[in-house]
Amino acid sequence: MFGAVSFHGFSAVNGSIVPSPPPFSHVLEVIGDSISAGYGNDGCPFSAETEIGSAAYGPLAARTLGAVAQVMAWSGRGMVMDLAGNTQDQLPSLYQYAIATGDSPVTWDYSDVIPDAVVINLGTNDFSGGVNRSVFISTYETFVTRLRGYYPNAYVLLAINDASDAFSGALDTVISNLADPNVEKINLESPNWNGCDGHPNLAAHQAMANTLANRLKTELGW
Repeated sequence: MFGAVSFHGFSAVNGSIVPSPPPFSHVLEVIGDSISAGYGNDGCPFSAETEIGSAAYGPLAARTLGAVAQVMAWSGRGMVMDLAGNTQDQLPSLYQYAIATGDSPVTWDYSDVIPDAVVINLGTNDFSGGVNRSVFISTYETFVTRLRGYYPNAYVLLAINDASDAFSGALDTVISNLADPNVEKINLESPNWNGCDGHPNLAAHQAMANTLANRLKTELGW
C-alpha cells in the first residue's frame, strides 16, 4: 500500500562489520489482514504514520519473548475473498511473494527464515465479504497443509480476535479435519476496537500480544 522499501546494507565507520549470532532465540510468523498489520492502531485518519506495525500484537509478543516477528499481512484481504467480495490475490496467493506489487513480483524463499510458530489471523474480511463457509474451510485447510510442508515442525495457531468473530466455528472445523496436534486455536481477546475504522488500538494490541506471548510460553517454553 505504501510501496516497497529497499535495504542497501550497513556501512561501518572507523571499524568493520563482524559476524555475530542472531539476537533472538525464536521466529514467530504472523499471516493476516489489517489487524495483523496494525492498521490505524495509533488513530485516525489512517496513514503510514498511524499504522505502527512494530506495535501490532505479533511484533509486541515476539519482543516480549526474545523472538523476531515476520509479518505477512495485507489490509482488506482474506483467506478466500477480500472485504469487497473479490477472490483474486488473497493471502494464500500473496504468500508466495516477498514483494507482491509491481510488474516483476519477487518470490519468497521459504527456506530463508524458518518460523518456530505461525499465527494465521484471517477470516474477518472473508465473512464480511460473504464467503461460502465450506469454501473458506477447505481453502483454510489447504493453506495450513501447505504451510506444514514448508515448516514441518512449526506450532500453528489459528486466531480469532475476540469471541464474536463469525469465523470462530469454522476454525474449529478446520482443526478437527486436519487432526494435527500442532495446529490449535487461539482467542487473542481484543479488549477494544477503538483504533481507526474500528480496528484495535495500541492498548488492545498490547493486550492481544500478552495473550499470544503467554500461550507461546505455556506451549513452547519460550
